Amino acid sequence: MTTLEIILSVIVIFLCLLYLASKVNKNKSFSEILREVKDDIEVTVESAREVIDTIKVNKLDNLIVDVIKKFILNTEKANNLKKENGQTFMTGAEKKQTVISKLTEWLEKFIGSKTTAEKYVADNLKRIEATIEDYVSFNNQMINKIKAKDINDPG
Repeated sequence: MTTLEIILSVIVIFLCLLYLASKVNKNKSFSEILREVKDDIEVTVESAREVIDTIKVNKLDNLIVDVIKKFILNTEKANNLKKENGQTFMTGAEKKQTVISKLTEWLEKFIGSKTTAEKYVADNLKRIEATIEDYVSFNNQMINKIKAKDINDPG
């Protein structure tokens, strides 16, 4: 064991002793103390579950934002190729719908349920659209800055 692990172990033991001492000083029977400890453990476990669920949701949301960005880039790339080749290309609304449908397909494969994927997208549509608009807006600003720099400094 490292020094840090020993120090942390001592602190945990000390806190457990303080906790138990706080329960014993109430002049209660052993069974009442055990019941209180059991209730405290149940509350702690429930709180821990809530924290873990929140972390899972946030982690999934971060993953989905990354997936959305990749779908936007792929859609933009495909659309730019169509423009260069003189083919019919998508408008902004069509690109957004394409990204949303690709996200729904991806979620269906990731989650394993089409219904759950569609429900997630429907429940979070405003956030998904806002993410798409924010990323596209940021991307367009960066492209415009690069173009402006190229025009001002062609060499």
